[in-house]
Amino acid sequence: MEILESHNNWFRGKVDVTWDNGFKDLDYTRESFNNPKDVETWRRQGYSHDHFTGLLCDMRKPIPTWPFDIAQQLGWINVGVSFYRMETCNILPSHRDTYKFYKQKYNIKDSNTIWRAVVFPEDWKPGHYIDIDGVGIVNWQAGEFIAWNNDVEHSACNVGLEPRYTVQITGCKLDV
Repeated sequence: MEILESHNNWFRGKVDVTWDNGFKDLDYTRESFNNPKDVETWRRQGYSHDHFTGLLCDMRKPIPTWPFDIAQQLGWINVGVSFYRMETCNILPSHRDTYKFYKQKYNIKDSNTIWRAVVFPEDWKPGHYIDIDGVGIVNWQAGEFIAWNNDVEHSACNVGLEPRYTVQITGCKLDV
């Protein structure tokens, strides 16, 4: 693992690509965004989309195991993994994660121990975007990731012509 840049509550890194394109063929489904207060805020701000989430395939279904290897490299325990496909014209406005299901599953009391990484399983494509703590990121390469502690504000969108794939890994640091 290589650290590419580091900030106050987040960092950007890169891991070796050990996977193929099998993540594209997973059983993705759409689920509602899990924080209705954020959705209310976005509606007041003028967002009129039918959905604020992409398509998800998480640990309730068969998934590849390579994200757990990345979590191990990061030194994380209590790992949760979700594969995510963001279709064209999908926008996830600025928000802070609540980790509601993760905290319940692992009986986590202190959100400050929680870390999340978004891994890019393929190279950037035009129109794909992520923003973390006010910093816009594009032009990533397969294997790059962004990781943040607890409640760092972030957003994402796909205004390109191809699906935008990411892998979300959640865990707690071993040294916390």
